[in-house]
Order: sequence, then C-alpha cells, then structure tokens
Amino acid sequence: MLKPTAPVFRCRSNLPARSPRSPSWQLSWLLSALNGRPVDDRGHPLPWYTYPCIQTLESRLSPTSRVFEWGSGHSTLWFAQRVREIVTVEHDLRWVSELRRRAPAGARFIHHTAPQAYAGEILHHEPFDLIVVDGRYRPLCGRVAAAALTTGGVILWDDSQAPDYPPGRKLLRRQGFQEWTFSGYRPGSPRITSSTLLLRSGNCLNWPTRELR
Repeated sequence: MLKPTAPVFRCRSNLPARSPRSPSWQLSWLLSALNGRPVDDRGHPLPWYTYPCIQTLESRLSPTSRVFEWGSGHSTLWFAQRVREIVTVEHDLRWVSELRRRAPAGARFIHHTAPQAYAGEILHHEPFDLIVVDGRYRPLCGRVAAAALTTGGVILWDDSQAPDYPPGRKLLRRQGFQEWTFSGYRPGSPRITSSTLLLRSGNCLNWPTRELR
C-alpha cells in the first residue's frame, strides 16, 4: 500500500524568494537578460532554476556527488564544475554538440529522442545522489526517478508550477518524499517560477525534513 501523501513546504531560503535583491543576483539577472543565457555576475554559467534554489544547491551540494539530469544546458556546465560526475540526456543533437565543446571532462552527454529511451536511460547507470527532472517528458521521467536514487538521493523538479506536473510529484510524495518548493525569479526571466526539491530524511543535502504525524 502506498504511504499517505507527504507534506508540501514553501521555502524562502536566506534571501527573499520572489526578488533577487542580492547585488550579485541583480547583476546576474541583468547579464542573463542581455546575453540570452543564464550566467552569474561574472558571466559564468548558472542553472536556469530560481535563485533561492541555486543558492541552496551551491551551499549544500557535495563535490563527491553524482548527478543525473534530463535536459542539458548551462546547469550541466555548472554541475560539472562542482560534482564528481554529471550525466545528462538531451533530445537536441546540435545543442549537445555545442555544450560538449564548452563542458569540462566530468560531463557526460547522451542523445535520445524517443520518450522511453530518453526517460529510461537513467536505469542503465549506478544510482545518483541528485536527479534533475527538466527537459522533455517530465511526467514520464518523474515516474522512474526514485528507482535510480542512492539511499540519501534527492530529486529536483524544475518549473514545478506548470499544470502538467503535479500528478508526477504527488506520486513521489506517496513514496515518502517531502516537497520543498523555491519560488522566485530565475536568471534573466521576468516571470515568477518554481524549482522543487523532493527528499527524505537523511538526504545528501542535509536538508531538514519534518516528521509526519
């Protein structure tokens, strides 16, 4: 029997969630808008997640972590500078070719276009500490993500405010994951979006969980 649905929490991080008020975040947002790609205040790649989510990963991600990502991008380049291994699946071969030229040695790119191959690639690898549900076929990817996690593994579901994604996240909550959502601006975008962490106690980010009653 599935467990009762775990609770959902809203996070504001150490800075206001809806506004990048830090001077470095403000410059990052402006540079990203001008360049048409997410970068920090020095022009280095940033994930296209909300700023509070980026801040949380920056402060808690271990350099020994293994990360899997559906949907390649500047996040791939960012992770490659911070973790032991990043494996990413992408449907656009030209985009993969461009990123490969810019990525350090720790990044591994895999190209798939068919939904089952795209989502199922993760099952051909050793378990990961962080799995990012981004890119295409997110509901399908979300259904297999938990099976590919390490014991303390965490799932990041980006753009979690989109109307098609709640059923997939609800399934993960029924498996005991708690949902912590970081809402706010992301680099260069004028829209408020959400990036959600799904995790359990003893997770690799050392993020606190709340006991269910």
